[in-house]
Amino acid sequence: MFEVPIVSHNGQIKRKAKIRCKYKFLLKKYNSNGDGESGSKNSSVFDNENQTQQSVITPLPSELDEEYINNNIRINSEGDLANEEDENSLESDVDYESKLLKGYIKPENTYEWWFDNGNNSKNDHEAKFQKKKKKKGGDNHVRPIDRQVVNSKRVKKLTKKVINSAEFAGGENTKHNTKNKELTILLNEILKRENSSADNITILNRNFLNKHVYNLITMWHMAIYGQDWNRCYKIFSILIRLPKIDIRSIWSLGVVTLKNAQQRIDSDFSAENNNNNNKKYIDFLEWLSTVFSSKTIFRQSTNYFLDPVWRSGSTKHTPIYIYSWLWSLLIETAASSTSSLTRKSYGIADDDSTAIDLDKIQWIIDKINEMCLVPPFMDDSMIWYILATAHLVKADHLSLQILISRTKNRNQEVSNNQVIQHLHSCKKALADVCDKDKEFVYDKLLIQNQLLECEKRMYSSTLQSNGNIIGVDGEEEKKHISSESDSITNNGNSPEYPSSFYASASEDEFETTRVNKRSYMRNNSAENNKSPGHEGYFEDDSYNRDNVYNDDDLNTQQTEDNLFLKDLDMIGSGEPIYFNDSDENSD
Repeated sequence: MFEVPIVSHNGQIKRKAKIRCKYKFLLKKYNSNGDGESGSKNSSVFDNENQTQQSVITPLPSELDEEYINNNIRINSEGDLANEEDENSLESDVDYESKLLKGYIKPENTYEWWFDNGNNSKNDHEAKFQKKKKKKGGDNHVRPIDRQVVNSKRVKKLTKKVINSAEFAGGENTKHNTKNKELTILLNEILKRENSSADNITILNRNFLNKHVYNLITMWHMAIYGQDWNRCYKIFSILIRLPKIDIRSIWSLGVVTLKNAQQRIDSDFSAENNNNNNKKYIDFLEWLSTVFSSKTIFRQSTNYFLDPVWRSGSTKHTPIYIYSWLWSLLIETAASSTSSLTRKSYGIADDDSTAIDLDKIQWIIDKINEMCLVPPFMDDSMIWYILATAHLVKADHLSLQILISRTKNRNQEVSNNQVIQHLHSCKKALADVCDKDKEFVYDKLLIQNQLLECEKRMYSSTLQSNGNIIGVDGEEEKKHISSESDSITNNGNSPEYPSSFYASASEDEFETTRVNKRSYMRNNSAENNKSPGHEGYFEDDSYNRDNVYNDDDLNTQQTEDNLFLKDLDMIGSGEPIYFNDSDENSD
């Protein structure tokens, strides 16, 4: 039901696949011709070697292989040689598959022998070619049964020999003989037994190992379906310790298991250790990306059992687990940095935790830049898109850090330059994505809104410092707070700003700027405040400014707030804002 992640080096599987592919090709070619003469010419594999070699890439058989094939055909086709003429007469009834497979050894025709190490060369030759040799003294080995009917006496004799050779119950001679002998099994392939050790799994229990692995894989899928993560973690820990298990074939199930098991483990730890900095599944993905190289060459002529993109990758294909590693690392680091900034805004966390998270984001950026220097990452659009997202996350967190800072420090200009630099790097990486793969699709509107959001935070942090509004000419025009504005601030009717615009800052951070704006508008008449750059700024020129602030109507205050937000938008876009006629004439 489920695929077993075992690395098989058995030649039987490869030989079967090659024979099956060759037979399908020849059968398709025979059916496409439709003529008996052309079909008979192409039905056999060995009749036309040049034609077969051009269509199917197979190694040429050696002299020993030809001798072995001829002997095997002679042994297995004793009952069919008498009826060969009848089969040729009825060409439509010929089974070309069985005729093709007669030239190859079959698993049901293989047997097991025990040979002493005293004469290995002779035994190897006999095991490979199955030569039946008779001596005057009788048979020294168990021979293959090449006849259909066997009498009971012969069966008892063979059974007794097998039982005597398979007994391992005590006796130094039996252990010594078993240790220093070689076993021939399945396709007559001689497998040398290693030194006796508890860690070495020999050929005797290899089939049992496959059965156990299949049972573990089935139990693992059922445990994931039932969300029994403790059992999943135990099964995964057993599988990665078994020999000949390809971990790259089960990495997706391993990530799901480790991610859900990590939540159960973190629930028992304290708040200091229950953070997103140490995740087992991220460490597992990083280990896969580090150990298994992607510099292998993908050959189109090789018939792989699994997709190389999903399993290993190559110089032209990026493995999927590298995508998962980069995305998981970026998402977890961004979430940790956001939580640190939130705690910092409430005065819970210090600057060290925020700096650590920003350093991790910078490490991700440096790592991706290093990966983009070599194939296959340099031509992969997804890697460049992850790089652009990392720059955007770094700029977003730097702008939030500037906005949360209530006092103007010396590093503010440096931080603004860093935000601008990361924004430009993000735009450049997105341009590279579009150039490399024009069919690559991503949400452009969402990224543009986030870039604009970062720019607004920089300008709003500049406006809030010392209660000043910076004009286009770079001069600061200070606004004095009047006693009347203080009463308005304390009456509890201060407007609420949209959460999407100032999601990370408290309301007190912008209170000074709002009051200064109101004071400026109160101390000037309607004609002076109508800016030529803002036509229709007020619907009526004779509108009294004092009525706006003396009226408690919420709709009137929202109108004023919308105008103030409009000014901030124009500051972020770089458009000039004129506060009176003298500013316009000076510009």
